[in-house]
Amino acid sequence: YKVIKRWRKNILLNMFLITLFATLLSLIIPKTYRASAVLMPPLSESGMGVFSPLMDSPFGGLFPQQTDETMSMIAILKSRTVLTAVVNKFNLIELYEVENIDIAIQALNDHIVIDIDDEGTIRVSVDVLTHWFHPDSEEILAKTLCADIANYFVEQLDKVNKDLQTEQASFQRVFIEKRYHQNIQDLKLAEENLKQFQEINNMISLPEQTNAAIEAAATIKGHILAKEVRLEVLNNSYNTGHPDIDLLASEIGALTEQLHRM
Repeated sequence: YKVIKRWRKNILLNMFLITLFATLLSLIIPKTYRASAVLMPPLSESGMGVFSPLMDSPFGGLFPQQTDETMSMIAILKSRTVLTAVVNKFNLIELYEVENIDIAIQALNDHIVIDIDDEGTIRVSVDVLTHWFHPDSEEILAKTLCADIANYFVEQLDKVNKDLQTEQASFQRVFIEKRYHQNIQDLKLAEENLKQFQEINNMISLPEQTNAAIEAAATIKGHILAKEVRLEVLNNSYNTGHPDIDLLASEIGALTEQLHRM
């Protein structure tokens, strides 16, 4: 008590100065505003489009049961396509006071957080900072801007996702149509060869062993066709040299070799 009483003036003066400094600093220091958008990934999505009926067929095991929709959505959100669209939409080159779009994209990456919540949802958080000695109007602008950017991320995710699904569905339709006409020609040729074989060897009906061999060859051919379809899809989704593409190509090669031996 004696010490406090002796130094009370200095203590009160220091408290006053520190409080005044803290108050002034809080008025002029840059403020950060954050807005978040929470996304719920699809609960179930086969990702196979027109191939979904094959999931219940004997060849269903040849296709993946479920793609990781959550990681795909995060990859789209972090893609350069989406980031470039955000930078151009809100003129972030001027906001961040940088020279070009590459630096602006890097600055945007530093001000966004994309992570997965415990519930499995995706949270997109956007930070917008004010300047030193900023007016109140700049705070209002920062609040509005961070919310608009977060919402625009969601819009771009929806747009890119729809474009990818449309492109994949179109590719699958064209590919299946080509395979269909090719299979019709192969069947006609096989029928003609079988007819000639029967005429040459005076065969009226095929033995059970030959029927079983033909059925086994048809099963292998079905596996090859299904894997070829899957390989074309992967080639349009991933870069050359992806492990899944190499593995699928090896499986097709092995099945083809087995079919030739039969």
